[in-house]
Amino acid sequence: MNITPFDIRSQEFSGAVSGYNRKEVKQFLENLSNEYEQMLVNANELQTRIHQLEVQLGQLRSGEEDLKRAVISAGQIAHQMKENAQREAEIIKREAEAIREQAERDAQATLDQARKRADELLREANLERDRMFSEAHSRVQEMQTGLEQVKSEKAQFLAQYRAMLKAFLELSAKHPE
Repeated sequence: MNITPFDIRSQEFSGAVSGYNRKEVKQFLENLSNEYEQMLVNANELQTRIHQLEVQLGQLRSGEEDLKRAVISAGQIAHQMKENAQREAEIIKREAEAIREQAERDAQATLDQARKRADELLREANLERDRMFSEAHSRVQEMQTGLEQVKSEKAQFLAQYRAMLKAFLELSAKHPE
């Protein structure tokens, strides 16, 4: 028996004295009809999807043998590639080792040159430091000599100034206004 959503919606029940509430029954049948209709739509969609998947499955099975052959071929190619890669890696490793050794020799030569240059610069810096120290010492000596001379001149000036002041005082005391 095939029941449709329309059959559920249009179903009528006979009345009874102590029966169910007609509005509630009608509402329930409406809800049931909607749910049933949605289930039918879903079932149709699922049937369509199943059919699509069955077609896909058939296509996949037909390509499975080709894939198996491709996998076997890819495995053989991968094995050959691995062997080639190992041989190339050994060659690269030997070349890298030679480059590393040459780089170490070059680095040692550069280090030796840098040390030699650093020693030269240090000697030059020490000579320059000694020269500057000697100049500074001479300049300090000159300044100390100059300071002593200025002190001596100041003392001489003060003595002459005091003598002149004393002479002016004596002269002004002799000549009152």
